[in-house]
Amino acid sequence: MRDAVAADLDQCLALAPDRFLYDAPHLDALRRMWAYIIASKAGEAGVMVDSRRPSEVLFFGVSVFVSDETAQRYHDLTCPALAYRMTEDWDRGLRPFLDFDEISAANAASGLNIVVTHYAFALAAGDDALGDKLRYATYESFRKHHEGLNFRSFTNEVFAQGAKEMGRGWGFRVGEYSAEKLRAAGIPADRAPCVWMATREDARAPGAVFPNVLFRTFERPVFGFSPAEQDLLRLALDGHTDESIAAATSASLSTTKRHFRTIYNKVQDATDARNDPPTFKGPSMGTRGVEMRRQLLNYLRGHPEELHPYGARRKK
Repeated sequence: MRDAVAADLDQCLALAPDRFLYDAPHLDALRRMWAYIIASKAGEAGVMVDSRRPSEVLFFGVSVFVSDETAQRYHDLTCPALAYRMTEDWDRGLRPFLDFDEISAANAASGLNIVVTHYAFALAAGDDALGDKLRYATYESFRKHHEGLNFRSFTNEVFAQGAKEMGRGWGFRVGEYSAEKLRAAGIPADRAPCVWMATREDARAPGAVFPNVLFRTFERPVFGFSPAEQDLLRLALDGHTDESIAAATSASLSTTKRHFRTIYNKVQDATDARNDPPTFKGPSMGTRGVEMRRQLLNYLRGHPEELHPYGARRKK
């Protein structure tokens, strides 16, 4: 499981069950929008590949964040084909989702509204074990990319057989569009999507398995890592060494080591400044090098909020 890159997009599109909506110009716009989301960090994108065939995408998910008003329209089921409309708006020069600074500010304030624009997975015929693994990957990918964010609402419009049953089984509220709205959007009744929805309140309901993961109690980050530092730490959490991190970020090894020294100093300063060190389960004072790395990564595994954008919106 890894973050998506632009080269993955065509394989992802081949898995998407709603691709019947897109003609060639819309597909081109969708590719460009996804590439923008990945490059600008205006959303989250993850894929899973078979380690024996690392170029083959088996699962993908792409998510963006929207305003409170937009999220409410989606939950009111005002118009189907949400990702298609989003692509249209983006291609017209409008901005249907929040930018990185807005995401950071919303995460620090009243919370984020996440919208899954597309996700799907491939299943080998007759391979039930693979199906179970891919469904588990769906859960794990969302957990990896989204756990630790301060959420207000979740929206996923799903074009897939059995989507209503799956959504309810995972604990979402499931909405269906009227026949009139489907006709207006040009969507055949036999290919109609449903919408998985959840809010903080929904996550408290019995059986709300997936919403409970998404809406776990949010904690304010302690260290305030920069976006670049967060990228380095994510790579370290994935098992990369300083050498492979340097290669992945197109930096020299000495530069990468210097960045980690800055991270360790920031951890030390934040630890020293806290008034309640006995209750703080972060890295111990005075540690450095391999031991600091080990303690810090262990802490981050239990505190994913440290690896998400958080803060006031920067002035342009």
